[in-house]
Amino acid sequence: FHEHGHLIDDMAKNISHDDKFQKLLNDDYRAYMTSYGKSNNLKTFDKVQSAISKDLNSMRKHSAVSDILEGVSEGNIRGVAGHGADYWKKNSDALSSEAFAHMYEAQFDKTRYSEMQKYFPNALKYFENKLEEAVK
Repeated sequence: FHEHGHLIDDMAKNISHDDKFQKLLNDDYRAYMTSYGKSNNLKTFDKVQSAISKDLNSMRKHSAVSDILEGVSEGNIRGVAGHGADYWKKNSDALSSEAFAHMYEAQFDKTRYSEMQKYFPNALKYFENKLEEAVK
């Protein structure tokens, strides 16, 4: 389903390449970081990012959010799966493109969808609205 997400994005003329989508991914990331730091009494980004990295330990459950978090954190969060820091630096649209494909994939998997809601609730809602518009 992930690669089908890329195909749909390509066929829809890269609808993932959207400043608002990118902003929502970043906003959701910052909100999760803040919430996580407060609830775990962690005072620095380094400590929060390290703890989140350790939490992302199940390929089945976390591969999609792990990849997106690696991209949005510029490689500072490294969970169970990711493209590697260089991948995100080479293409400014990589984050939104991968997030689109992962969110599409999550539409068909309860576990991945639940994780996507946990980490990227606003970006996921925006993605779903955008996808609905694209198929009209």
